[in-house]
Amino acid sequence: MLLPLLALLSAPAQAGEIQVLTATPVLVKVDGQVLEYPEGSMTVTAPGLAGGAHLIEISSLTGKPITALRVDVPVHEQLRMQYKQKTLSVLGSGPLPGATPPPGGSVAISVNDPTMDMLSALGYVETETTTASVSSSAGGASVSVTVTTGGTQPAPQAPVVVGPPPPPVVAPMAPGPFDGLIRAISAESFGDDKLDVLRSAAAGNHFTCAQLGRIIDQFSFSDEQVEAVRIVRPKIVDPQNAYTLNEHLTFSSDKEKVQALFR
Repeated sequence: MLLPLLALLSAPAQAGEIQVLTATPVLVKVDGQVLEYPEGSMTVTAPGLAGGAHLIEISSLTGKPITALRVDVPVHEQLRMQYKQKTLSVLGSGPLPGATPPPGGSVAISVNDPTMDMLSALGYVETETTTASVSSSAGGASVSVTVTTGGTQPAPQAPVVVGPPPPPVVAPMAPGPFDGLIRAISAESFGDDKLDVLRSAAAGNHFTCAQLGRIIDQFSFSDEQVEAVRIVRPKIVDPQNAYTLNEHLTFSSDKEKVQALFR
């Protein structure tokens, strides 16, 4: 029984990680791997990195290189970075979220003996305690493992059955990140590049019709405006306000196409 527990506790220590806060939507790579933004967030994280040097690269959403920086990642720590105004800088470092307990902590594992039918029928099971001390590979810290195999303690209660959790609340893109998206779209010269930026942002965010109106205003040609609506339509949180988009369109045919997307 103790052998698997000892093997688990002697596993390699946690590595470090890099977290990058971006002021505008960009592509962030760590050691060549593209990091994905959580929905509604402008922060990306590269977990499970070995201690030592790692390369962070920043590119536009269309793949154009902007800047790069090689940093040293401490083991057991999170290195926090910031990208702002085309500059990548180190904010500091701190403990990993959910890091393992400090030396001297203990782990208790209880295993009930299924053969104690009589005491189980009365609501109790017979227990017996065995304790073993092992040395973790991380700094020689002592960890106490308690395995309960059989003394007398209350039997575990039956699990409480609850209903499914409520559906998550979908929120539109926050004002700050959305302004950064508008700047990123506006910075591109060609309509196809603007649409590529929009597709990247729409993959992980939701929008209001008011935000979509501002996006439409970034495009010069009517076919690009309609395509922008088609890209964002599945991520609109208030489709009942689609009528407001007509204010941002010139031709009646384009207004009909856009409204048809919301029927």
